[in-house]
Amino acid sequence: MKHPKPSLLVGLLFVFLPSLVVFILLDVTWIALVGGSIYKTVLGSFLRSTPQIVPGLLAWVCIVGSVYLFALPNTRTPAAAIRQLHSIVRHFNHGLLGNRTCNTRDLQNTSQCTNIPQLLPSNGQYRSPIYSDGSTHIAHQLLFEQGLLLGLCLYGTYEFTNLSILVPWTWALALVDTAWGSIACGVAAGLQSWIYRKLLTS
Repeated sequence: MKHPKPSLLVGLLFVFLPSLVVFILLDVTWIALVGGSIYKTVLGSFLRSTPQIVPGLLAWVCIVGSVYLFALPNTRTPAAAIRQLHSIVRHFNHGLLGNRTCNTRDLQNTSQCTNIPQLLPSNGQYRSPIYSDGSTHIAHQLLFEQGLLLGLCLYGTYEFTNLSILVPWTWALALVDTAWGSIACGVAAGLQSWIYRKLLTS
């Protein structure tokens, strides 16, 4: 059964907004328990005594919005399925599926790959792995990995630019903050994947 793609408004309200709230809660918890003390030690007088809320909210919106715009769509298009097939194959005996090895040429005939979740039904109509029952866990894992890499790029750009031009910035701060940002973006992507599938299958 083909499920309609959620509208832009539904996507923003039920996929983007919940993941934004979760991301903010995670980030605030991180700052309160771990990051805050690191920032105070390293940055000292460079820190505001009271953070400005609006710029902080805009930063969170930009980060989670990047995950929503650039990570989540990678499980919703046929072209993305081609890129992901090798990743899916790696989860099944390093590419050996049944009596044959499947590659991108098999997208139109995946029925012969008996151990792989069907990306294309027999009629050739694309079905996103995000709601293909056999590959749901793989889709979520791929989204987590893509969010992780996107977070690495986003936070890495910020941290290492600061390390390059700001005197108080340290390697320890840059590495720790980049690692945290990668994990947080991975969680946001995984959550968006889960909610998106629920919308498609409801």
